[in-house]
Amino acid sequence: MGYQKMLFDLENLGTLKRLETIANYLRPRLGARAQGIVASFSLSVNSLGRNAIDVLELLCAFAPNVPIPLGLVKALFPNDARNDNLDAALAELADRSLVKIDSTSSSGSNNCVEIHPLLAEFVLRSIAKPVQDLRDRIAVEIFSKIRLARDPKQHKNIYYYASQARPLVASVSKVLGIQLGLFLGMYEHARGQYKVAEAYEEKALRTAQEMYGPYENTVIVAMNNLADTKRALGDYQKAMELQRIVLESALLELDGDPETVIIARLKLAASLRREESLDEALEHAKIAFDLSHSIYGANAGISLDARNDLALILADRGDVLIACEMLKEVIDGFKKITNENEKIMSPVSLDSAIKNLSFLQSQIGILSTNHELHLIKESNDKYLPTNHPDNITVQTSIASFLRKDQKFEEARKLLEETLELAQATVGTEVEEYWMIKNNLANVHMNLGNSEIERELDTEVYQWRFKSRGKYHSDTLTSAFGLAQSYLKSKDIEAVVRVLTETGLLSLLGPEKYENNAKKKRLKENIEEMRNRLVEFGVNL
Repeated sequence: MGYQKMLFDLENLGTLKRLETIANYLRPRLGARAQGIVASFSLSVNSLGRNAIDVLELLCAFAPNVPIPLGLVKALFPNDARNDNLDAALAELADRSLVKIDSTSSSGSNNCVEIHPLLAEFVLRSIAKPVQDLRDRIAVEIFSKIRLARDPKQHKNIYYYASQARPLVASVSKVLGIQLGLFLGMYEHARGQYKVAEAYEEKALRTAQEMYGPYENTVIVAMNNLADTKRALGDYQKAMELQRIVLESALLELDGDPETVIIARLKLAASLRREESLDEALEHAKIAFDLSHSIYGANAGISLDARNDLALILADRGDVLIACEMLKEVIDGFKKITNENEKIMSPVSLDSAIKNLSFLQSQIGILSTNHELHLIKESNDKYLPTNHPDNITVQTSIASFLRKDQKFEEARKLLEETLELAQATVGTEVEEYWMIKNNLANVHMNLGNSEIERELDTEVYQWRFKSRGKYHSDTLTSAFGLAQSYLKSKDIEAVVRVLTETGLLSLLGPEKYENNAKKKRLKENIEEMRNRLVEFGVNL
Protein backbone atom coordinates (compact mmCIF):
# COMPACT_ATOMS: atom_id res chain seq x y z
CA MET A 1 0.00 0.00 0.00
CA GLY A 2 2.80 2.44 0.98
CA TYR A 3 4.77 1.78 -2.22
CA GLN A 4 1.67 2.27 -4.40
CA LYS A 5 1.02 5.63 -2.72
CA MET A 6 4.64 6.67 -3.38
CA LEU A 7 4.19 5.83 -7.07
CA PHE A 8 1.01 7.88 -7.22
CA ASP A 9 2.69 10.87 -5.54
CA LEU A 10 5.71 10.66 -7.84
CA GLU A 11 3.54 10.41 -10.96
CA ASN A 12 1.73 13.55 -9.87
CA LEU A 13 5.10 15.29 -9.45
CA GLY A 14 6.08 14.27 -13.01
CA THR A 15 9.28 12.48 -11.93
CA LEU A 16 8.30 8.83 -12.11
CA LYS A 17 9.89 7.99 -15.48
CA ARG A 18 13.27 9.60 -14.53
CA LEU A 19 13.28 7.79 -11.19
CA GLU A 20 12.60 4.45 -12.87
CA THR A 21 15.72 5.04 -15.00
CA ILE A 22 17.82 5.73 -11.87
CA ALA A 23 16.34 2.69 -10.13
CA ASN A 24 17.30 0.48 -13.09
CA TYR A 25 20.86 1.86 -12.89
CA LEU A 26 21.09 1.05 -9.17
CA ARG A 27 19.32 -2.32 -9.42
CA PRO A 28 22.56 -4.42 -9.63
CA ARG A 29 23.51 -3.12 -6.15
CA LEU A 30 20.06 -2.85 -4.59
CA GLY A 31 18.13 -5.69 -6.24
CA ALA A 32 14.35 -5.65 -5.93
CA ARG A 33 14.51 -2.84 -3.39
CA ALA A 34 15.83 -0.34 -5.93
CA GLN A 35 12.48 1.17 -6.90
CA GLY A 36 11.33 1.61 -3.31
CA ILE A 37 14.62 3.15 -2.14
CA VAL A 38 14.82 5.55 -5.07
CA ALA A 39 11.17 6.56 -4.60
CA SER A 40 11.78 7.15 -0.90
CA PHE A 41 14.84 9.30 -1.67
CA SER A 42 12.86 11.35 -4.16
CA LEU A 43 9.99 12.12 -1.82
CA SER A 44 12.39 13.07 0.97
CA VAL A 45 14.38 15.41 -1.29
CA ASN A 46 11.33 16.98 -2.93
CA SER A 47 9.94 18.01 0.46
CA LEU A 48 13.10 19.92 1.42
CA GLY A 49 13.45 23.70 1.47
CA ARG A 50 15.55 25.46 -1.17
CA ASN A 51 18.59 25.99 1.09
CA ALA A 52 18.56 22.35 2.19
CA ILE A 53 18.43 21.18 -1.44
CA ASP A 54 21.38 23.47 -2.35
CA VAL A 55 23.43 22.08 0.54
CA LEU A 56 22.47 18.49 -0.32
CA GLU A 57 23.54 18.97 -3.94
CA LEU A 58 26.86 20.38 -2.77
CA LEU A 59 27.46 17.51 -0.30
CA CYS A 60 26.78 14.94 -3.00
CA ALA A 61 29.63 16.31 -5.12
CA PHE A 62 32.16 15.36 -2.42
CA ALA A 63 33.95 12.01 -2.33
CA PRO A 64 31.63 9.17 -1.24
CA ASN A 65 32.19 7.33 2.06
CA VAL A 66 34.57 10.07 3.28
CA PRO A 67 33.59 12.50 6.09
CA ILE A 68 33.20 16.05 4.73
CA PRO A 69 34.73 18.86 6.87
CA LEU A 70 32.05 21.37 7.80
CA GLY A 71 34.60 24.14 7.41
CA LEU A 72 34.95 23.17 3.76
CA VAL A 73 31.18 23.11 3.28
CA LYS A 74 30.81 26.56 4.87
CA ALA A 75 33.48 28.01 2.61
CA LEU A 76 31.61 26.74 -0.46
CA PHE A 77 28.03 27.56 0.53
CA PRO A 78 27.10 30.56 -1.68
CA ASN A 79 24.84 32.52 0.66
CA ASP A 80 25.59 35.87 2.34
CA ALA A 81 23.88 34.72 5.52
CA ARG A 82 25.93 31.56 5.21
CA ASN A 83 26.20 30.36 8.82
CA ASP A 84 22.53 30.72 9.82
CA ASN A 85 21.17 29.35 6.56
CA LEU A 86 23.71 26.54 6.40
CA ASP A 87 23.11 25.47 9.98
CA ALA A 88 19.33 25.46 9.39
CA ALA A 89 19.75 23.50 6.14
CA LEU A 90 22.01 20.90 7.77
CA ALA A 91 19.58 20.55 10.68
CA GLU A 92 16.76 19.93 8.21
CA LEU A 93 18.80 17.28 6.37
CA ALA A 94 19.77 15.60 9.64
CA ASP A 95 16.14 15.58 10.85
CA ARG A 96 15.18 13.70 7.66
CA SER A 97 18.09 11.25 8.27
CA LEU A 98 19.61 12.26 4.94
CA VAL A 99 22.93 13.25 6.53
CA LYS A 100 24.77 12.65 9.79
CA ILE A 101 26.62 15.41 11.64
CA ASP A 102 29.71 14.15 13.44
CA SER A 103 31.62 16.30 15.94
CA THR A 104 35.10 14.81 16.47
CA SER A 105 36.67 17.88 18.06
CA SER A 106 35.63 19.98 21.04
CA SER A 107 36.88 23.04 19.16
CA GLY A 108 34.79 22.14 16.13
CA SER A 109 37.85 22.18 13.82
CA ASN A 110 37.19 18.64 12.64
CA ASN A 111 33.38 18.66 12.66
CA CYS A 112 32.20 16.64 9.69
CA VAL A 113 29.05 15.74 7.84
CA GLU A 114 28.48 12.32 6.29
CA ILE A 115 26.11 11.32 3.50
CA HIS A 116 25.24 7.82 2.28
CA PRO A 117 26.87 7.14 -1.13
CA LEU A 118 23.61 5.76 -2.60
CA LEU A 119 21.77 8.95 -1.71
CA ALA A 120 24.65 10.97 -3.17
CA GLU A 121 24.53 9.00 -6.40
CA PHE A 122 20.77 9.42 -6.62
CA VAL A 123 20.96 13.18 -6.11
CA LEU A 124 23.79 13.59 -8.63
CA ARG A 125 21.76 11.73 -11.25
CA SER A 126 18.72 13.85 -10.49
CA ILE A 127 20.10 17.40 -10.45
CA ALA A 128 20.69 19.60 -13.44
CA LYS A 129 23.84 21.28 -12.12
CA PRO A 130 27.14 20.10 -13.68
CA VAL A 131 28.95 17.99 -11.08
CA GLN A 132 32.32 18.90 -12.60
CA ASP A 133 31.82 22.54 -11.63
CA LEU A 134 30.94 21.62 -8.05
CA ARG A 135 33.98 19.36 -7.73
CA ASP A 136 36.29 21.97 -9.22
CA ARG A 137 35.08 24.45 -6.59
CA ILE A 138 35.79 21.89 -3.86
CA ALA A 139 39.31 21.33 -5.23
CA VAL A 140 40.05 25.07 -5.29
CA GLU A 141 38.99 25.40 -1.66
CA ILE A 142 41.19 22.43 -0.64
CA PHE A 143 44.18 24.28 -2.12
CA SER A 144 43.91 26.83 0.68
CA LYS A 145 45.28 24.11 2.97
CA ILE A 146 48.31 23.26 0.81
CA ARG A 147 50.68 25.33 2.96
CA LEU A 148 49.94 22.97 5.87
CA ALA A 149 50.70 19.81 3.87
CA ARG A 150 54.47 19.95 4.48
CA ASP A 151 54.14 20.27 8.27
CA PRO A 152 53.16 16.91 9.80
CA LYS A 153 52.22 18.60 13.07
CA GLN A 154 49.36 20.31 11.21
CA HIS A 155 48.10 17.15 9.59
CA LYS A 156 45.35 16.39 12.06
CA ASN A 157 43.78 19.73 11.08
CA ILE A 158 43.69 18.79 7.38
CA TYR A 159 43.17 15.02 7.60
CA TYR A 160 39.67 15.12 6.12
CA TYR A 161 40.72 17.65 3.48
CA ALA A 162 43.37 15.21 2.27
CA SER A 163 40.85 12.35 2.45
CA GLN A 164 38.53 14.33 0.17
CA ALA A 165 41.37 15.24 -2.19
CA ARG A 166 42.39 11.65 -2.98
CA PRO A 167 39.30 10.55 -4.95
CA LEU A 168 38.85 14.04 -6.45
CA VAL A 169 42.19 13.89 -8.30
CA ALA A 170 40.66 11.84 -11.11
CA SER A 171 37.30 13.65 -11.25
CA VAL A 172 38.26 17.33 -11.54
CA SER A 173 39.68 19.25 -14.49
CA LYS A 174 43.26 18.42 -15.50
CA VAL A 175 44.61 21.71 -14.18
CA LEU A 176 43.05 21.17 -10.77
CA GLY A 177 44.00 17.47 -10.82
CA ILE A 178 47.66 18.49 -11.12
CA GLN A 179 47.35 20.82 -8.13
CA LEU A 180 45.54 18.20 -6.04
CA GLY A 181 48.22 15.66 -6.96
CA LEU A 182 50.93 18.05 -5.80
CA PHE A 183 49.04 18.72 -2.56
CA LEU A 184 48.67 14.99 -1.87
CA GLY A 185 52.29 14.33 -2.82
CA MET A 186 53.48 16.86 -0.23
CA TYR A 187 51.05 15.48 2.34
CA GLU A 188 52.08 11.83 1.85
CA HIS A 189 55.79 12.75 1.74
CA ALA A 190 55.49 14.55 5.08
CA ARG A 191 53.78 11.43 6.49
CA GLY A 192 56.69 9.28 5.34
CA GLN A 193 54.58 7.49 2.73
CA TYR A 194 57.20 8.05 0.05
CA LYS A 195 55.99 5.48 -2.49
CA VAL A 196 52.46 6.89 -2.33
CA ALA A 197 53.84 10.43 -2.69
CA GLU A 198 55.96 9.30 -5.65
CA ALA A 199 52.89 7.99 -7.49
CA TYR A 200 50.97 11.26 -7.06
CA GLU A 201 53.96 13.39 -8.02
CA GLU A 202 54.91 11.35 -11.09
CA LYS A 203 51.36 11.57 -12.41
CA ALA A 204 51.17 15.31 -11.69
CA LEU A 205 54.49 15.85 -13.46
CA ARG A 206 53.45 13.84 -16.56
CA THR A 207 50.15 15.68 -16.84
CA ALA A 208 51.78 19.08 -16.32
CA GLN A 209 54.40 18.36 -18.99
CA GLU A 210 51.67 17.30 -21.46
CA MET A 211 49.69 20.49 -20.79
CA TYR A 212 52.41 23.13 -20.40
CA GLY A 213 55.63 21.85 -21.92
CA PRO A 214 58.96 21.20 -20.19
CA TYR A 215 59.74 24.44 -18.31
CA GLU A 216 56.49 26.07 -17.13
CA ASN A 217 56.39 26.93 -13.41
CA THR A 218 53.94 24.17 -12.47
CA VAL A 219 56.17 21.60 -14.19
CA ILE A 220 59.20 22.84 -12.24
CA VAL A 221 57.30 22.69 -8.94
CA ALA A 222 56.18 19.12 -9.70
CA MET A 223 59.73 18.14 -10.68
CA ASN A 224 61.14 19.71 -7.52
CA ASN A 225 58.68 17.85 -5.29
CA LEU A 226 59.35 14.55 -7.06
CA ALA A 227 63.10 15.06 -6.62
CA ASP A 228 62.57 15.44 -2.85
CA THR A 229 60.69 12.15 -2.77
CA LYS A 230 63.27 10.35 -4.92
CA ARG A 231 65.95 11.48 -2.47
CA ALA A 232 63.89 10.24 0.47
CA LEU A 233 63.62 6.86 -1.28
CA GLY A 234 67.40 6.76 -1.72
CA ASP A 235 67.36 7.28 -5.50
CA TYR A 236 69.95 10.07 -5.37
CA GLN A 237 70.93 9.84 -9.03
CA LYS A 238 67.36 10.45 -10.21
CA ALA A 239 66.94 13.16 -7.59
CA MET A 240 70.05 14.96 -8.86
CA GLU A 241 68.95 14.61 -12.47
CA LEU A 242 65.65 16.32 -11.67
CA GLN A 243 67.25 18.92 -9.41
CA ARG A 244 69.74 19.99 -12.09
CA ILE A 245 66.84 20.61 -14.47
CA VAL A 246 65.02 22.57 -11.75
CA LEU A 247 68.09 24.72 -11.09
CA GLU A 248 68.71 25.32 -14.79
CA SER A 249 65.07 26.31 -15.25
CA ALA A 250 65.15 28.58 -12.21
CA LEU A 251 68.19 30.37 -13.63
CA LEU A 252 66.97 30.64 -17.22
CA GLU A 253 63.24 30.17 -17.65
CA LEU A 254 62.00 31.63 -14.35
CA ASP A 255 64.05 34.85 -14.65
CA GLY A 256 66.34 33.79 -11.84
CA ASP A 257 63.75 34.21 -9.06
CA PRO A 258 66.15 34.28 -6.06
CA GLU A 259 64.09 32.19 -3.65
CA THR A 260 63.55 29.47 -6.27
CA VAL A 261 67.26 29.50 -7.16
CA ILE A 262 68.33 29.28 -3.50
CA ILE A 263 66.01 26.36 -2.76
CA ALA A 264 67.04 24.57 -5.97
CA ARG A 265 70.73 24.89 -5.09
CA LEU A 266 70.17 23.67 -1.52
CA LYS A 267 68.22 20.62 -2.63
CA LEU A 268 70.79 19.72 -5.27
CA ALA A 269 73.53 20.16 -2.66
CA ALA A 270 71.70 17.77 -0.30
CA SER A 271 71.62 15.02 -2.94
CA LEU A 272 75.24 15.62 -3.93
CA ARG A 273 76.19 15.33 -0.27
CA ARG A 274 74.53 11.93 0.01
CA GLU A 275 76.47 10.80 -3.07
CA GLU A 276 79.71 12.15 -1.51
CA SER A 277 80.23 14.76 -4.24
CA LEU A 278 81.17 17.10 -1.44
CA ASP A 279 83.11 19.72 -3.44
CA GLU A 280 80.20 20.38 -5.79
CA ALA A 281 77.74 20.21 -2.88
CA LEU A 282 79.79 22.84 -1.03
CA GLU A 283 79.86 25.09 -4.08
CA HIS A 284 76.05 25.12 -4.43
CA ALA A 285 75.47 25.46 -0.68
CA LYS A 286 77.86 28.43 -0.42
CA ILE A 287 76.20 30.23 -3.31
CA ALA A 288 72.77 29.63 -1.74
CA PHE A 289 74.08 30.76 1.66
CA ASP A 290 75.59 34.00 0.33
CA LEU A 291 72.56 34.78 -1.85
CA SER A 292 70.02 34.20 0.93
CA HIS A 293 71.95 36.33 3.42
CA SER A 294 72.49 39.22 0.99
CA ILE A 295 68.83 39.34 -0.12
CA TYR A 296 66.81 38.25 2.92
CA GLY A 297 69.18 38.84 5.84
CA ALA A 298 70.82 36.35 8.20
CA ASN A 299 67.73 35.72 10.33
CA ALA A 300 65.21 34.90 7.58
CA GLY A 301 63.92 31.33 7.49
CA ILE A 302 65.44 30.60 4.07
CA SER A 303 68.82 31.92 5.26
CA LEU A 304 68.69 29.69 8.33
CA ASP A 305 67.87 26.69 6.11
CA ALA A 306 70.90 27.54 3.96
CA ARG A 307 73.11 27.77 7.06
CA ASN A 308 71.81 24.38 8.26
CA ASP A 309 72.56 22.65 4.95
CA LEU A 310 75.98 24.26 4.64
CA ALA A 311 76.83 23.12 8.18
CA LEU A 312 76.08 19.47 7.31
CA ILE A 313 78.37 19.58 4.28
CA LEU A 314 81.16 21.17 6.31
CA ALA A 315 80.75 18.42 8.93
CA ASP A 316 81.12 15.74 6.24
CA ARG A 317 84.30 17.44 5.14
CA GLY A 318 85.68 17.32 8.69
CA ASP A 319 84.75 20.71 10.17
CA VAL A 320 82.45 19.25 12.83
CA LEU A 321 83.04 21.91 15.49
CA ILE A 322 82.36 24.74 13.03
CA ALA A 323 79.24 22.91 11.86
CA CYS A 324 78.00 22.56 15.46
CA GLU A 325 78.41 26.29 16.07
CA MET A 326 76.52 27.07 12.86
CA LEU A 327 73.68 24.72 13.85
CA LYS A 328 73.43 26.43 17.25
CA GLU A 329 72.96 29.72 15.41
CA VAL A 330 70.28 28.09 13.24
CA ILE A 331 68.42 26.80 16.29
CA ASP A 332 68.56 30.19 18.01
CA GLY A 333 67.29 31.85 14.82
CA PHE A 334 64.34 29.51 14.42
CA LYS A 335 63.45 29.86 18.10
CA LYS A 336 63.30 33.61 17.64
CA ILE A 337 61.02 33.20 14.61
CA THR A 338 58.82 30.82 16.61
CA ASN A 339 58.51 33.26 19.51
CA GLU A 340 57.54 36.07 17.15
CA ASN A 341 54.88 33.98 15.42
CA GLU A 342 52.58 32.21 17.86
CA LYS A 343 50.97 30.24 15.04
CA ILE A 344 54.13 28.16 14.60
CA MET A 345 53.88 25.20 17.00
CA SER A 346 57.34 23.78 16.48
CA PRO A 347 58.69 24.38 12.98
CA VAL A 348 59.95 21.43 10.99
CA SER A 349 63.18 23.33 10.28
CA LEU A 350 63.81 23.92 13.99
CA ASP A 351 63.28 20.26 14.85
CA SER A 352 65.54 19.26 11.96
CA ALA A 353 68.35 21.57 13.12
CA ILE A 354 68.15 20.19 16.68
CA LYS A 355 68.33 16.61 15.38
CA ASN A 356 71.28 17.49 13.12
CA LEU A 357 73.14 19.11 16.00
CA SER A 358 72.45 16.19 18.32
CA PHE A 359 73.80 13.75 15.72
CA LEU A 360 77.03 15.71 15.23
CA GLN A 361 77.51 16.28 18.96
CA SER A 362 76.99 12.59 19.70
CA GLN A 363 79.93 11.89 17.37
CA ILE A 364 82.24 14.02 19.49
CA GLY A 365 80.80 13.05 22.87
CA ILE A 366 78.73 16.15 23.68
CA LEU A 367 75.30 15.52 25.26
CA SER A 368 73.95 19.08 25.51
CA THR A 369 71.04 18.70 23.05
CA ASN A 370 69.62 15.60 24.71
CA HIS A 371 67.09 17.71 26.64
CA GLU A 372 65.87 19.43 23.47
CA LEU A 373 65.50 16.07 21.75
CA HIS A 374 63.16 14.97 24.51
CA LEU A 375 61.19 18.20 24.02
CA ILE A 376 60.81 17.36 20.32
CA LYS A 377 59.66 13.87 21.27
CA GLU A 378 57.06 15.33 23.65
CA SER A 379 55.86 17.63 20.86
CA ASN A 380 55.74 14.69 18.41
CA ASP A 381 53.77 12.60 20.91
CA LYS A 382 51.27 15.44 21.17
CA TYR A 383 50.83 16.29 17.50
CA LEU A 384 51.92 13.23 15.49
CA PRO A 385 50.70 9.64 15.25
CA THR A 386 52.99 7.02 16.80
CA ASN A 387 54.00 5.65 13.39
CA HIS A 388 55.16 8.98 11.96
CA PRO A 389 58.72 8.91 10.50
CA ASP A 390 59.79 11.96 12.53
CA ASN A 391 59.61 9.74 15.60
CA ILE A 392 62.20 7.45 13.99
CA THR A 393 64.94 10.08 13.77
CA VAL A 394 64.24 11.47 17.24
CA GLN A 395 64.30 8.05 18.89
CA THR A 396 67.47 7.10 16.99
CA SER A 397 69.19 10.27 18.24
CA ILE A 398 68.07 9.65 21.82
CA ALA A 399 69.41 6.10 21.59
CA SER A 400 72.78 7.52 20.47
CA PHE A 401 72.90 9.64 23.62
CA LEU A 402 72.01 6.61 25.75
CA ARG A 403 74.88 4.68 24.17
CA LYS A 404 77.33 7.54 24.72
CA ASP A 405 76.15 7.59 28.33
CA GLN A 406 76.89 3.83 28.48
CA LYS A 407 73.23 2.95 29.02
CA PHE A 408 73.54 0.14 26.52
CA GLU A 409 70.51 -1.92 27.50
CA GLU A 410 68.21 1.13 27.34
CA ALA A 411 69.69 2.03 23.96
CA ARG A 412 69.14 -1.52 22.68
CA LYS A 413 65.46 -1.57 23.68
CA LEU A 414 64.82 1.85 22.14
CA LEU A 415 66.59 0.95 18.88
CA GLU A 416 64.71 -2.34 18.55
CA GLU A 417 61.43 -0.47 19.06
CA THR A 418 62.53 2.16 16.53
CA LEU A 419 63.55 -0.50 14.00
CA GLU A 420 60.05 -2.02 14.15
CA LEU A 421 58.55 1.44 13.77
CA ALA A 422 60.75 2.17 10.74
CA GLN A 423 59.84 -1.12 9.07
CA ALA A 424 56.13 -0.41 9.51
CA THR A 425 56.39 3.24 8.50
CA VAL A 426 59.02 3.86 5.80
CA GLY A 427 59.89 0.27 4.93
CA THR A 428 63.21 -1.51 4.60
CA GLU A 429 64.46 0.08 1.39
CA VAL A 430 65.43 3.46 2.81
CA GLU A 431 68.70 4.49 4.47
CA GLU A 432 67.01 5.40 7.77
CA TYR A 433 66.06 1.76 8.40
CA TRP A 434 69.60 0.51 7.88
CA MET A 435 71.14 3.32 9.92
CA ILE A 436 69.06 2.14 12.89
CA LYS A 437 70.17 -1.43 12.28
CA ASN A 438 73.79 -0.25 12.09
CA ASN A 439 73.41 1.60 15.41
CA LEU A 440 71.83 -1.51 16.91
CA ALA A 441 74.88 -3.54 15.81
CA ASN A 442 77.12 -1.04 17.63
CA VAL A 443 75.08 -1.40 20.82
CA HIS A 444 75.33 -5.21 20.63
CA MET A 445 79.11 -4.74 20.27
CA ASN A 446 79.07 -2.74 23.53
CA LEU A 447 76.98 -5.47 25.16
CA GLY A 448 79.44 -8.16 24.02
CA ASN A 449 76.90 -9.90 21.74
CA SER A 450 79.40 -10.51 18.95
CA GLU A 451 77.31 -12.98 16.93
CA ILE A 452 74.30 -10.67 16.82
CA GLU A 453 76.57 -7.73 16.04
CA ARG A 454 78.18 -9.62 13.13
CA GLU A 455 74.82 -10.71 11.74
CA LEU A 456 73.50 -7.14 11.77
CA ASP A 457 76.73 -5.71 10.32
CA THR A 458 76.58 -8.24 7.47
CA GLU A 459 72.96 -7.30 6.64
CA VAL A 460 73.75 -3.58 6.68
CA TYR A 461 76.86 -4.05 4.53
CA GLN A 462 75.00 -6.12 1.93
CA TRP A 463 72.20 -3.55 1.62
CA ARG A 464 74.59 -0.61 1.37
CA PHE A 465 76.74 -2.44 -1.16
CA LYS A 466 73.65 -2.96 -3.31
CA SER A 467 72.17 0.53 -2.90
CA ARG A 468 75.18 2.84 -2.40
CA GLY A 469 77.99 1.04 -4.21
CA LYS A 470 81.16 -0.70 -3.06
CA TYR A 471 83.27 2.41 -2.38
CA HIS A 472 80.73 4.70 -0.71
CA SER A 473 81.93 5.61 2.78
CA ASP A 474 78.73 4.22 4.37
CA THR A 475 79.36 0.86 2.71
CA LEU A 476 83.00 0.87 3.72
CA THR A 477 82.08 1.84 7.31
CA SER A 478 79.80 -1.20 7.51
CA ALA A 479 82.57 -3.39 6.15
CA PHE A 480 85.00 -2.04 8.73
CA GLY A 481 82.49 -2.76 11.53
CA LEU A 482 82.36 -6.34 10.31
CA ALA A 483 86.16 -6.59 10.26
CA GLN A 484 86.32 -5.17 13.79
CA SER A 485 83.88 -7.79 15.02
CA TYR A 486 86.00 -10.62 13.58
CA LEU A 487 89.16 -9.10 15.04
CA LYS A 488 87.61 -9.06 18.51
CA SER A 489 86.91 -12.76 18.11
CA LYS A 490 90.48 -13.23 16.83
CA ASP A 491 89.18 -14.75 13.60
CA ILE A 492 92.11 -13.36 11.64
CA GLU A 493 91.28 -15.23 8.44
CA ALA A 494 87.85 -13.60 8.38
CA VAL A 495 89.37 -10.16 9.07
CA VAL A 496 91.75 -10.51 6.13
CA ARG A 497 88.90 -11.71 3.89
CA VAL A 498 86.74 -8.69 4.75
CA LEU A 499 89.61 -6.22 4.29
CA THR A 500 90.58 -7.59 0.90
CA GLU A 501 87.14 -8.35 -0.57
CA THR A 502 85.25 -5.21 0.45
CA GLY A 503 87.57 -2.55 -0.92
CA LEU A 504 88.72 -1.29 2.49
CA LEU A 505 92.37 -1.66 1.54
CA SER A 506 91.80 0.73 -1.38
CA LEU A 507 91.68 3.54 1.18
CA LEU A 508 95.36 2.95 2.03
CA GLY A 509 96.56 4.55 -1.19
CA PRO A 510 98.13 8.02 -1.47
CA GLU A 511 94.77 9.87 -1.26
CA LYS A 512 94.53 11.73 2.09
CA TYR A 513 90.76 12.44 1.95
CA GLU A 514 91.18 15.89 3.48
CA ASN A 515 87.69 16.85 2.27
CA ASN A 516 85.90 13.66 3.29
CA ALA A 517 85.93 13.17 7.06
CA LYS A 518 84.37 9.69 6.96
CA LYS A 519 86.93 8.24 4.59
CA LYS A 520 89.77 10.01 6.34
CA ARG A 521 88.71 8.48 9.66
CA LEU A 522 88.26 5.08 8.02
CA LYS A 523 91.74 5.24 6.52
CA GLU A 524 93.23 5.94 9.95
CA ASN A 525 91.26 3.06 11.50
CA ILE A 526 92.28 0.63 8.76
CA GLU A 527 95.96 1.57 9.16
CA GLU A 528 95.63 0.90 12.87
CA MET A 529 93.95 -2.46 12.17
CA ARG A 530 96.67 -3.39 9.69
CA ASN A 531 99.29 -2.70 12.34
CA ARG A 532 97.45 -4.91 14.81
CA LEU A 533 97.35 -7.74 12.29
CA VAL A 534 101.15 -7.72 12.23
CA GLU A 535 100.98 -9.07 15.79
CA PHE A 536 99.22 -12.13 14.32
CA GLY A 537 101.84 -12.56 11.60
CA VAL A 538 99.75 -10.97 8.83
CA ASN A 539 101.24 -8.31 6.55
CA LEU A 540 98.86 -6.48 4.22
